[in-house]
Amino acid sequence: MTVIYDDPSLWPIIELDLFFSYWMVAAGVVVVYDWVLSLGQEIELIWATLVSHYYAVSRYTLYCDTILCCVSSAIYAISLSARCRVSEIQTSELGSI
Repeated sequence: MTVIYDDPSLWPIIELDLFFSYWMVAAGVVVVYDWVLSLGQEIELIWATLVSHYYAVSRYTLYCDTILCCVSSAIYAISLSARCRVSEIQTSELGSI
């Protein structure tokens, strides 16, 4: 069941979270766009050398880190909404005592 809060004090927090989520998506798109544009040159110039293994590890761990950060922030957002629901239930239960 979806819980909708109409509390104006939460609106700035929601707007800030929405603002940052847009920036996260935009940054991800820019990184992927840059990677796609430079992939041909990267394969031609760097992967042919012996140091390419070190380069690949240092370059692609950044992408893994970015993906893990996005997943963890999504999990945090889900757990935050679940905590708000638990808080609402506790408040309603304590109010009825």
